[in-house]
Amino acid sequence: MSILSHIEEINQAIGNEKIDIMKKYYSDRMILKYAYDPFKKYHITSEKSGLDYLQGSPDGSNFTTKTKTILDDLSSRSLSGQAAIEAVCDHMVSLNPDSAELFKRILNKDLRCGINIKTINKAFPGLIPLVWDGSKKPAFALCKTFDPKKIKYPVLAAVKKDGVRAQYIDKMISRQGKPLVGHNHIEDQFNFHVDGELCVPGEIFDVASGLIRNDDPTPNSVLWVFDAPSLPGVKRERINWLRRNLKESNSVKLIHHYWIETESDLTKFYQWALVEGEEGIVIYDPDSEYEDGRIWWRLVPIKSADCHVIGFYEGKGKHAGSLGGIIVDYKGHEVRVGTGFSEKVSKSQLKQLVSSIDKKLLTLESKKIEGYSIEDISPVWQKIRQFIWDNKPLFLEAIAKCEFKEKTKAGSMRQPRFKTWRWDKSV
Repeated sequence: MSILSHIEEINQAIGNEKIDIMKKYYSDRMILKYAYDPFKKYHITSEKSGLDYLQGSPDGSNFTTKTKTILDDLSSRSLSGQAAIEAVCDHMVSLNPDSAELFKRILNKDLRCGINIKTINKAFPGLIPLVWDGSKKPAFALCKTFDPKKIKYPVLAAVKKDGVRAQYIDKMISRQGKPLVGHNHIEDQFNFHVDGELCVPGEIFDVASGLIRNDDPTPNSVLWVFDAPSLPGVKRERINWLRRNLKESNSVKLIHHYWIETESDLTKFYQWALVEGEEGIVIYDPDSEYEDGRIWWRLVPIKSADCHVIGFYEGKGKHAGSLGGIIVDYKGHEVRVGTGFSEKVSKSQLKQLVSSIDKKLLTLESKKIEGYSIEDISPVWQKIRQFIWDNKPLFLEAIAKCEFKEKTKAGSMRQPRFKTWRWDKSV
């Protein structure tokens, strides 16, 4: 059977049958890459070049290495303009009709068999790199604070590198969806989508972050890879695929994942990671899909400080018109704290809040909180950001307990997070 016959068989299949048939014709997988890889552009189509009328010769040859060479030359622009059209015409008439038709479909970037990149990557994981067009921020799986009560063993665990989060899609992208330039030596080693931490060996985070984010080349940067977001399958399957397919080098490293059976083993692994100079560890559900949002757990040493609230700033997106965060004074540094504000308040916290706010209201002209009495506070606190934003005088000069990773070089807090209100303390 010709390759075109295989393509027609895929076209007639339905749903997952298409994937099964593609796997059946494993040796033809590179045809799929030539046709659907978004980074292989041939700058010529059969229709615009008048090639639709060429049918190939009955005694012509099959789709050969020479055909692939012409496609590569078109993609690299080694062949262009009139020379490209002539080369394509000459080669097409030298092919048999089925191969000529396949050649046309590849030039048009559509095999006409009802498949797309996602379907192809289910059959052959990582064969086609994911496209990122810059129109929206790519999905990033994030970490939440470790909660031992929510961990179900066994788990996968890996050391946490202290770097700048980055994905390679068609280029290096930050968590904010902005290109990270100057890392061509890393980008040149990939043709599939990976997620990892960009680090600069020998530099503290403040310095490394500046080097990684500026527009100058950073030839000594290293990408520590821990996931492949566009691959189908759960975490353990994606990691096993990376173990088999990722080629490590001086600038590309795979973070090793360990199978952890008990809480005791997790504690030992965490302590070992700290002794080795790592930032901490990340814990994964081995059966989890890659999703946008906080789906993993982070276990790192945490510092805390009681800070004086000196201001507020408005939120963006879903928090527009309400609290984006508080501004606190930490040892003379103004620090913005925008995370950690839970939408739910425990009964004990509510009792403290009502008592403390009640006392503070005695010093204010009105005993109403923007139309709410003290008795009405409980349901209002279900929208805590809005409540704080509408009643900023009640929280100005309050004491907020903030957690943070470490002090910055300048003496401020790195990655601060709101923990709780300290109504038992005053400035």
